Amino acid sequence: MIRFPNDGDAVKRTTGIVPASGDYTCTFIWRCTGDPTQSRILFVTLDDPGVYDDWVYIVSGGASAIHLAVGHNGVEEETASESFIQNETYPVGYVREGSTHRFYFKNILVGDLTEDISSGVTFGETWLGDDNFTNAGQQQFMNFREWSRALTTEEVLAELASSLVVDNTDLETDTPLANDL
Repeated sequence: MIRFPNDGDAVKRTTGIVPASGDYTCTFIWRCTGDPTQSRILFVTLDDPGVYDDWVYIVSGGASAIHLAVGHNGVEEETASESFIQNETYPVGYVREGSTHRFYFKNILVGDLTEDISSGVTFGETWLGDDNFTNAGQQQFMNFREWSRALTTEEVLAELASSLVVDNTDLETDTPLANDL
Protein backbone atom coordinates (compact mmCIF):
# COMPACT_ATOMS: atom_id res chain seq x y z
CA MET A 1 0.00 0.00 0.00
CA ILE A 2 1.10 3.55 -0.62
CA ARG A 3 1.41 5.44 2.67
CA PHE A 4 0.45 9.07 3.13
CA PRO A 5 1.75 9.72 6.67
CA ASN A 6 1.59 13.52 6.66
CA ASP A 7 -0.99 16.24 6.26
CA GLY A 8 -1.13 17.27 2.62
CA ASP A 9 0.14 13.94 1.27
CA ALA A 10 -1.63 12.99 -1.95
CA VAL A 11 -1.26 12.09 -5.58
CA LYS A 12 -2.91 14.48 -8.02
CA ARG A 13 -3.78 14.34 -11.70
CA THR A 14 -4.60 17.35 -13.87
CA THR A 15 -4.89 15.62 -17.28
CA GLY A 16 -6.96 12.73 -18.59
CA ILE A 17 -9.83 13.39 -16.17
CA VAL A 18 -13.17 11.84 -17.14
CA PRO A 19 -15.54 14.76 -17.88
CA ALA A 20 -18.32 15.54 -15.41
CA SER A 21 -20.79 14.99 -18.24
CA GLY A 22 -19.66 11.36 -18.62
CA ASP A 23 -20.31 8.20 -16.66
CA TYR A 24 -17.50 7.27 -14.28
CA THR A 25 -16.40 4.65 -11.76
CA CYS A 26 -13.46 4.49 -9.37
CA THR A 27 -12.52 1.82 -6.85
CA PHE A 28 -9.68 1.56 -4.35
CA ILE A 29 -8.62 -0.01 -1.07
CA TRP A 30 -8.19 2.35 1.91
CA ARG A 31 -6.88 2.28 5.48
CA CYS A 32 -6.94 5.08 8.05
CA THR A 33 -3.81 4.84 10.23
CA GLY A 34 -4.36 8.11 12.10
CA ASP A 35 -6.94 9.48 14.49
CA PRO A 36 -10.29 8.33 13.05
CA THR A 37 -12.07 11.36 14.53
CA GLN A 38 -10.13 13.78 12.28
CA SER A 39 -11.64 14.86 8.97
CA ARG A 40 -9.77 13.60 5.91
CA ILE A 41 -10.37 13.48 2.18
CA LEU A 42 -9.84 10.09 0.55
CA PHE A 43 -10.73 10.96 -3.05
CA VAL A 44 -11.81 14.16 -4.77
CA THR A 45 -12.36 15.33 -8.30
CA LEU A 46 -13.07 19.03 -8.54
CA ASP A 47 -13.17 22.11 -10.71
CA ASP A 48 -10.23 23.98 -9.18
CA PRO A 49 -8.93 24.09 -5.58
CA GLY A 50 -8.97 27.88 -5.74
CA VAL A 51 -12.66 27.82 -6.59
CA TYR A 52 -14.01 24.54 -5.13
CA ASP A 53 -17.46 25.23 -6.59
CA ASP A 54 -18.08 21.79 -8.14
CA TRP A 55 -16.76 18.57 -6.63
CA VAL A 56 -17.24 14.93 -5.82
CA TYR A 57 -15.42 13.64 -2.78
CA ILE A 58 -15.27 10.73 -0.41
CA VAL A 59 -14.53 11.98 3.07
CA SER A 60 -14.39 10.87 6.67
CA GLY A 61 -16.21 13.66 8.38
CA GLY A 62 -14.43 13.43 11.69
CA ALA A 63 -16.66 10.95 13.51
CA SER A 64 -15.06 7.63 12.47
CA ALA A 65 -17.50 7.52 9.57
CA ILE A 66 -17.17 7.95 5.81
CA HIS A 67 -19.56 9.28 3.15
CA LEU A 68 -19.82 10.58 -0.40
CA ALA A 69 -20.50 14.26 -1.07
CA VAL A 70 -21.32 15.95 -4.37
CA GLY A 71 -21.16 19.71 -4.64
CA HIS A 72 -22.55 21.80 -7.46
CA ASN A 73 -22.40 25.61 -7.51
CA GLY A 74 -21.22 25.47 -3.90
CA VAL A 75 -24.23 23.46 -2.64
CA GLU A 76 -23.43 20.02 -1.20
CA GLU A 77 -25.47 16.80 -1.05
CA GLU A 78 -24.29 13.82 1.00
CA THR A 79 -25.03 10.11 1.23
CA ALA A 80 -25.50 8.29 4.49
CA SER A 81 -22.29 7.61 6.43
CA GLU A 82 -20.74 4.27 7.29
CA SER A 83 -18.46 3.72 10.29
CA PHE A 84 -14.87 2.52 10.08
CA ILE A 85 -12.18 1.38 12.51
CA GLN A 86 -8.62 2.70 12.59
CA ASN A 87 -6.04 0.40 10.93
CA GLU A 88 -8.69 -1.76 9.24
CA THR A 89 -8.57 -2.07 5.44
CA TYR A 90 -11.71 -1.24 3.45
CA PRO A 91 -12.83 -1.42 -0.17
CA VAL A 92 -14.25 1.88 -1.49
CA GLY A 93 -16.14 2.62 -4.70
CA TYR A 94 -17.86 5.51 -6.44
CA VAL A 95 -20.08 5.39 -9.54
CA ARG A 96 -21.54 8.31 -11.50
CA GLU A 97 -24.27 7.30 -13.92
CA GLY A 98 -25.97 10.32 -15.45
CA SER A 99 -27.08 12.40 -12.47
CA THR A 100 -27.02 9.45 -10.03
CA HIS A 101 -24.01 9.04 -7.74
CA ARG A 102 -23.51 5.75 -5.84
CA PHE A 103 -21.17 5.16 -2.90
CA TYR A 104 -19.80 1.74 -1.91
CA PHE A 105 -17.94 0.98 1.32
CA LYS A 106 -17.24 -2.37 3.01
CA ASN A 107 -18.60 -4.16 -0.08
CA ILE A 108 -22.08 -2.67 0.29
CA LEU A 109 -23.95 0.11 -1.47
CA VAL A 110 -24.06 2.68 1.33
CA GLY A 111 -26.24 5.12 -0.53
CA ASP A 112 -26.89 7.14 -3.63
CA LEU A 113 -27.91 10.67 -4.41
CA THR A 114 -29.06 12.63 -7.42
CA GLU A 115 -27.19 15.74 -8.51
CA ASP A 116 -26.85 16.79 -12.14
CA ILE A 117 -23.27 17.94 -12.73
CA SER A 118 -23.31 17.17 -16.45
CA SER A 119 -23.77 20.74 -17.68
CA GLY A 120 -21.31 23.55 -17.15
CA VAL A 121 -18.97 21.59 -14.86
CA THR A 122 -15.35 21.02 -15.84
CA PHE A 123 -13.21 18.95 -13.50
CA GLY A 124 -9.60 20.14 -13.51
CA GLU A 125 -8.05 17.92 -10.84
CA THR A 126 -8.43 14.49 -9.31
CA TRP A 127 -6.75 13.72 -5.98
CA LEU A 128 -6.20 10.56 -4.02
CA GLY A 129 -5.38 11.63 -0.48
CA ASP A 130 -5.47 14.98 1.29
CA ASP A 131 -6.72 17.94 -0.77
CA ASN A 132 -4.76 20.40 1.44
CA PHE A 133 -7.97 21.66 3.08
CA THR A 134 -8.81 18.83 5.48
CA ASN A 135 -5.36 18.71 7.14
CA ALA A 136 -5.34 15.04 8.04
CA GLY A 137 -2.92 12.59 6.54
CA GLN A 138 -2.19 9.16 7.99
CA GLN A 139 -3.95 7.03 5.42
CA GLN A 140 -2.98 4.30 2.96
CA PHE A 141 -4.26 3.31 -0.48
CA MET A 142 -3.88 0.58 -3.08
CA ASN A 143 -5.49 -0.72 -6.28
CA PHE A 144 -6.82 2.62 -7.52
CA ARG A 145 -8.84 2.09 -10.72
CA GLU A 146 -11.00 4.33 -12.91
CA TRP A 147 -13.39 3.62 -15.78
CA SER A 148 -15.10 6.04 -18.14
CA ARG A 149 -18.35 4.16 -17.69
CA ALA A 150 -20.73 3.31 -14.87
CA LEU A 151 -20.04 -0.17 -13.52
CA THR A 152 -22.98 -2.13 -12.14
CA THR A 153 -23.07 -3.05 -8.47
CA GLU A 154 -21.97 -6.59 -9.32
CA GLU A 155 -19.04 -5.26 -11.37
CA VAL A 156 -17.97 -2.85 -8.60
CA LEU A 157 -18.01 -5.62 -6.01
CA ALA A 158 -16.01 -7.93 -8.31
CA GLU A 159 -13.37 -5.23 -8.85
CA LEU A 160 -13.12 -4.51 -5.11
CA ALA A 161 -12.62 -8.22 -4.40
CA SER A 162 -9.80 -8.63 -6.92
CA SER A 163 -6.16 -7.52 -6.80
CA LEU A 164 -6.21 -7.52 -10.62
CA VAL A 165 -8.60 -5.70 -12.94
CA VAL A 166 -11.61 -7.88 -13.76
CA ASP A 167 -13.08 -5.83 -16.64
CA ASN A 168 -10.86 -3.74 -18.94
CA THR A 169 -13.77 -2.18 -20.85
CA ASP A 170 -13.27 1.60 -20.77
CA LEU A 171 -10.57 1.24 -18.08
CA GLU A 172 -8.77 4.59 -17.74
CA THR A 173 -6.49 3.96 -14.76
CA ASP A 174 -5.11 0.88 -13.04
CA THR A 175 -2.57 1.85 -10.38
CA PRO A 176 -1.74 -0.89 -7.87
CA LEU A 177 0.02 1.58 -5.51
CA ALA A 178 1.80 -1.41 -4.00
CA ASN A 179 4.72 0.70 -2.75
CA ASP A 180 5.38 4.27 -1.69
CA LEU A 181 6.23 6.62 -4.53
